Amino acid sequence: MDLTAWDIKESEFKEDAPLYEKLKILLRYAILAPSGHNTQPWRFAVDDGQIKVLADLSRALPAADPDNRELYISVGCAVENLITAGRHFGYIPDVKYFPDGFESECVAAIGFSRSEVAGKNNLFYSITKKWRSYRLLSL
Repeated sequence: MDLTAWDIKESEFKEDAPLYEKLKILLRYAILAPSGHNTQPWRFAVDDGQIKVLADLSRALPAADPDNRELYISVGCAVENLITAGRHFGYIPDVKYFPDGFESECVAAIGFSRSEVAGKNNLFYSITKKWRSYRLLSL
């Protein structure tokens, strides 16, 4: 099992790096999002300083998720990781949901502008903490 995606350090984000390199680091946090059945149903496109988050319908599970509900929840988790990482490193996200309409595979287009204040928070630090439980849920 390749776990190198989980081996990311906060220090890898270099403030003096080109924007494209910074966006690649943010994407490394985005891909750590949880996903239904570990399908990881997202793709990303970096274009003109923004990241487009795309739903990868080739990873859909028609029998388990006939309406793609879990698929879109999973993509939303990747979007939230991306936003959280951006804020953590001092960037304000400008998010446009379904910029090409609801029938498009593009779920979100996110641009980032520099902020004077980094948004350090505990949610960012939880991104790299993988945890799962197969115990029965008791209420």
